[in-house]
Amino acid sequence: MRTKKFRLEPYLFYDYHGIETHLEQMARRGWRLRRVAPFYWEYRRAEPEARTFAVTYFSEASEFNPAPTENQRTFHGYCLDAGWELEAEWAQMQVFSTAGEDSIPIETDESSKLRAINRAMWKNFLPGNLLMLLLAVVQLLLQGQNVLRNPVRELSSPSTLLLAAAWVLLALCEVLAVGGYLVWRLRSGRSVAAGGTCLERRAGHRRLNLAVLAVTWAALAAAVGALFLNGMGWLAAASLAGAAALILLVLAFKSLLKRLGVPAGTNRAATVAVSVVLSLLLTGGVFWLVLDGIRGGRLGRSPAATELVTMPNGTQTSWEIYRDPLPLTAEELYAVDGALYSRQWTHSATPLVSLGEGRQDAPFGSGAPELFYTVADIALPALFEPILEDYLRVSGYENELPPEERRQYRRTDDPAWGADRVYELFYRGASQGKYLVCWGGRIVTLQADSPLTAEQIAVAAERLGG
Repeated sequence: MRTKKFRLEPYLFYDYHGIETHLEQMARRGWRLRRVAPFYWEYRRAEPEARTFAVTYFSEASEFNPAPTENQRTFHGYCLDAGWELEAEWAQMQVFSTAGEDSIPIETDESSKLRAINRAMWKNFLPGNLLMLLLAVVQLLLQGQNVLRNPVRELSSPSTLLLAAAWVLLALCEVLAVGGYLVWRLRSGRSVAAGGTCLERRAGHRRLNLAVLAVTWAALAAAVGALFLNGMGWLAAASLAGAAALILLVLAFKSLLKRLGVPAGTNRAATVAVSVVLSLLLTGGVFWLVLDGIRGGRLGRSPAATELVTMPNGTQTSWEIYRDPLPLTAEELYAVDGALYSRQWTHSATPLVSLGEGRQDAPFGSGAPELFYTVADIALPALFEPILEDYLRVSGYENELPPEERRQYRRTDDPAWGADRVYELFYRGASQGKYLVCWGGRIVTLQADSPLTAEQIAVAAERLGG
């Protein structure tokens, strides 16, 4: 028979009515609260009995205190003399229980209790909630900037949208937490002022908070899963492992200082400092992993084969070869014989945008014609024009050049494409062999080695057209 039970409970710090009722139900089922840990509540097996629970808030208590303060011990003694047994603590929250039916209530002044709860919330929880809300907003702004810089790639990335959804949901969690408390505080203040008691949080509010939190974690898990599918699983796993290690190390450091008898103020300052340092180390470590992965070729998929090729200067280098099926190949456009091509096709899709990228590369100096093209299907009509404008925008540095020195797209609407709109890239009046073609909700870009003939355009339109 189990003697311990660990549960993730949906109760907010100030929801003392709900906590008392829940613990009374658990006691009747034979489970007594042992402690409230950062991520779970621990229960111990006991004889089923009817017990009354009381949750109070003692301002001097702190999760950083190495031991109860003198006033706290005195308070606990008074409660014990009145028949109340200390069950567990959660920061300023003190949980007591009694088997006596006529025990003297620990608190009778609702106004004092409301003030104690408010002090505890601002001391322990609301600053963290507001910081997480700020972090979520900053992350969403950064992701918004990435979307503006490269809308088609960001909006077609499942991991990007799922992470954005996770940040939105996290922000919603924090808004519900902070806003819910402020509304409860205001309404409870009115009730107490009228001679009533602090209001009880409704079960529907707890279920809503838990549901939003569950969906947030689901979105985050789906984003990590999308990274695994894109060959970035090792980076996602390393980041998650690093974040978990950071949390565990910070908690262990705080516990160590408590056992050593370090004063609460010093413990708090040292723990915050260690958290900042470890966070910076984690961020730097992830950045280093990305750079090392790029240098070592561990980002993305592994090539199908690697061969040694001779460069024009006589040196040899390794040539990575991919053999993905392509919707359009160089052999269909040019007379190619025996070129050592690498063919890559990548595809990502969300309900908003689907993006396929094909490239056919040959070793440097081989003289074989190459191809690069993208096929974007825009599901949401409102996104079509912004994405098209982004495609038509030249690199930022070229805006500083005189107009005659810039590469510019010109609308040609060449009928050979059979498309709604056709643009061609020109430089100093000469075509650069790059095309941007629109069919319905599809935008295709194609970069060839040289301008295409009408026959080549017909082949490309057949393979890539909408």
